[in-house]
Order: sequence, then structure tokens, then C-alpha cells
Amino acid sequence: WKIALVDDETFVDPVVSTGSETIVAHVVHAGSCNSDAGCSGQAHVRVQPGVRYKVSVTTALIDMEDDSERLASISIGGHTLGHCNPRPAHDYDCGFFECFKDEPVPFEATATGELLLEVRTVRTNDDCMCNIASSSCYSALEAAFSVAIGENTTDASYGMFVKFTLTPESHSSSASAALLQQPHLPLSPGMAVVASSVTTAEAPGHGSHA
Repeated sequence: WKIALVDDETFVDPVVSTGSETIVAHVVHAGSCNSDAGCSGQAHVRVQPGVRYKVSVTTALIDMEDDSERLASISIGGHTLGHCNPRPAHDYDCGFFECFKDEPVPFEATATGELLLEVRTVRTNDDCMCNIASSSCYSALEAAFSVAIGENTTDASYGMFVKFTLTPESHSSSASAALLQQPHLPLSPGMAVVASSVTTAEAPGHGSHA
């Protein structure tokens, strides 16, 4: 699936899922979020109704050394997971920290086939350069050094870079029961069994660090 960025919102192209794929989506903000108000971002993700999902959330460690520099809130489908305050050794760490792992997504949140992901960060300066396509980040100091020696750096600097990984658990009991009652009925194209795949995000206009 391709993901397009518009300001602080992420929209997933309307591709129908069979419910067997792992879905990866990013909620990001290009530029600084270094204020008490911070920055908020959201993503709308297409999911398969009738499928239960679990979610893991990781954040790039962008300017989070101080206790006040953190993800103030993370929510999925209107359900608040909580905050995330990793506190790395320094502000330019730019590695990744797992805030939540395999949290169940409320079943009713996926009923419409679209899931809302929301994040708010506070007091995080854009100290890291990130690339959405590769889901990677590195220090803005490293990028500045690369430019100084004549290397090309086209990635943007981010004050927030959060990755959601949605993994399907099982179809709803009602859907499973319906299939069991009709064991000889051939599967429709939308119910075909497919190999699991990981979707990746593509960010228009951002290249990779060279």
C-alpha cells in the first residue's frame, strides 16, 4: 500500500485488504515540535472488517533526553494506549524504542474498515533525519557532516516519527461460523487465502541518505 502525506495527516490508498497482511503505517511530523503544545498527527488505515488485530507502536528517539520531551498520547480507533517517554542517553539518538507491543485493537474500531491512528508529541525538536520508505532515522548532526563533505542528503528532519504495526489475529466468530456451515462453498476472491505480506510506506519527495 502507498501512503501519501498531507501536512500532519497520513492517508492510505483505498486498497481492499484480505485480512491476512501485516499493515505498517507511520504518523509523522516534518519540522520541529519543540513547544508545550507540540504537534499532533494522524493516519487513516484501511483494514478488513471482521478481523481482529493487535498493534505494536515504536517511536524514533528524536530529542527525547529530557523527561518533558515525549509522546504525550497515542491512540488507535479512539482508544488511548497511553504516553511514551523513552528518555535516551542524548537528544540525537535517532534509534527506535518500542512503546507498546501486541496490544489488542478494539474490535468495534475496525468495524467500518478504516482505522484511525493518532499521536501527539511535545517539546521534541527535529534532531533526526528520517526516511519513511525504509522506516529509518539518523542524526541531523550526521546529515550536516555529510553535507559539509559534499555528500547528498535529501531526507527531511522530523520532530515526530512513529510506526504502527498491525497484525491480524483471527476473523470474527460469526464469519468463521458462516464458513463452517458452508464447507463446500468455494471461497470468493475477497476471501482467498494469501501469503502474509508487510505493507510499506512511500513518502513522495523524500530520498534516502547517501
